[in-house]
Amino acid sequence: MHNIIVIGAVHSTAETIKSLVEHGLNPKGILGFQPEDRTNVSGWSDLEFIAKAHDIPFKSFQKINESELLEWVKEFNPDIIFAVGFSQLLKKDWLEMPTLGCIGFHPTKLPKGRGRAPIAWLILNEKEGASTFFLMGEGADDGPIFIQKTFSINKDDDARLVEQKILTSLKQALDEWLPKLKNGEWNPIPQDEAQATWYGKRTPEDGI
Repeated sequence: MHNIIVIGAVHSTAETIKSLVEHGLNPKGILGFQPEDRTNVSGWSDLEFIAKAHDIPFKSFQKINESELLEWVKEFNPDIIFAVGFSQLLKKDWLEMPTLGCIGFHPTKLPKGRGRAPIAWLILNEKEGASTFFLMGEGADDGPIFIQKTFSINKDDDARLVEQKILTSLKQALDEWLPKLKNGEWNPIPQDEAQATWYGKRTPEDGI
């Protein structure tokens, strides 16, 4: 059985934890982002509540790369770290810690749409998104893909509707993939770099 740690902040993190538990892959520990002011944190989820409900050790953070957090996670001897639903970049120490690797999540049809503010850019520019789990490296959203489940985007969709579609397809992706992971399958498929595109930072002008 894999020793799994989950890092995150939002609804997609919560859904990932729930799916892991459903498939008998209970995380050994959860790191949850707890901002001082939650007003401007879209989709924030109380991961401590979920951790307590499943008797999983929990630690909060504001800056993920603090040495105290790294030492806490090392005690669990992680095989896999799921880093789902938060925007801070993990430094190399995190990526090298688990024996198998760090698994990231991105709601676009990678290699298309790497980078920042994916929900906003999906609404503005795309007809299709995807819940994509991939092996993290030092690049942004460019690692080989474990599973990808697409969803359609309609011209009248807003952020709330797109988030619901992401969560639905995320659950579908995990229900298909986690049994394979539990049985030891580990064969992510490299992305086609020739097809890669990138999203930039969203500004207030873009919002208008």
